[in-house]
Amino acid sequence: MYARRMRDDTSTFRINKYEDEHNCGIIWENRLLDSDLIAKEFLDKFRLNPSMSFGDFKKENSDNKYSKVSFWTFYRAKNKAMAKVQGTVRDQYAILDDYCTQLVRLNPRSTALIKSNLVDDKRVFERVYICFAACKGWLQIFMRPIIGLDGCFLKGYCRGIFACSNWN
Repeated sequence: MYARRMRDDTSTFRINKYEDEHNCGIIWENRLLDSDLIAKEFLDKFRLNPSMSFGDFKKENSDNKYSKVSFWTFYRAKNKAMAKVQGTVRDQYAILDDYCTQLVRLNPRSTALIKSNLVDDKRVFERVYICFAACKGWLQIFMRPIIGLDGCFLKGYCRGIFACSNWN
């Protein structure tokens, strides 16, 4: 169908030509497919399979309108979908207080402390200390005092050092 908008009334269209048979081929390339649309369409699939690779995505969508999606569009879409599913890093730090409160409430004799600083009237997370009551346990009674210390470097979005210690 070929139509154009009327000059006098912009809400009305006039059909110039109508062909009842459709003889156009399927066009797989669509420049309007962006990462926002793909993240919205595949949110449930990313939720069920958060480690989905680009190759798996291409195999699954080899014969539909998503077959020509580039790696970087897929990458951005997956990051946006996972941010919706898991929340952003800022959201995770925002619920850390609640997590520590619940941990102490559900595990009596456990300890959870959060250290933060005020920078420009904003609370900035520095570190957290958590010691479960089960770790304090019976070793204090029967064993000699020992100190164990281990650590690893965090290489994700939030860089730093994860230190774990145990003393009885």
